[in-house]
Amino acid sequence: PVCCISLPQHQQLVGSISLPQHQQPVCCISLPQHNSLCVVSLYHNNNSLCVVYLYHNINSLCVVYLYHNINSRWVQSLYHNINSLWVVSLYHNIISLCVLSLYHNINSLWVLSHYHNINSLCVLSLYHNINSLWVVSLYHNINSLWVVSLYHNINSRCVLSLYHNINSLWVLSLYHNINSRWVLSHYHSPQ
Repeated sequence: PVCCISLPQHQQLVGSISLPQHQQPVCCISLPQHNSLCVVSLYHNNNSLCVVYLYHNINSLCVVYLYHNINSRWVQSLYHNINSLWVVSLYHNIISLCVLSLYHNINSLWVLSHYHNINSLCVLSLYHNINSLWVVSLYHNINSLWVVSLYHNINSRCVLSLYHNINSLWVLSLYHNINSRWVLSHYHSPQ
């Protein structure tokens, strides 16, 4: 639903979903075709609050907004309605927590998120639901561990992962399941 949103330059892990560096509004927004009746507004007040709103109606409500307040919180989100809720949001608060997430609903939940906290943990993940769970994630913690992984579910689990730790160990692996497990891996270390 959002064509381009820019992150700061050091937060380009999310790809095409990003936010401008400072308080600039969203560069371009595109909604589904049935959401044709919309109102766009931009606010800026003394508390440095920037908001871009886009509403459709009360039955299928679409909201796109970006605000920066006194606690340095950035939020850009898109809501559809309460039955099939879509949320794209980016948070930055005083403990440096950044979250970019997309939710569908509680039955088939999709989450695309990027976290950065005080422990330098970065997570980029995509979830489908609890029955057929898909996860694409990238972690960077204080031990310099990087993980990119894709999970299908617990019965036929598929994992594609890349690790880089303090010993410069790189692992690229693909698992099918526990009964007929396939592993494709590449290791590189200083030794």
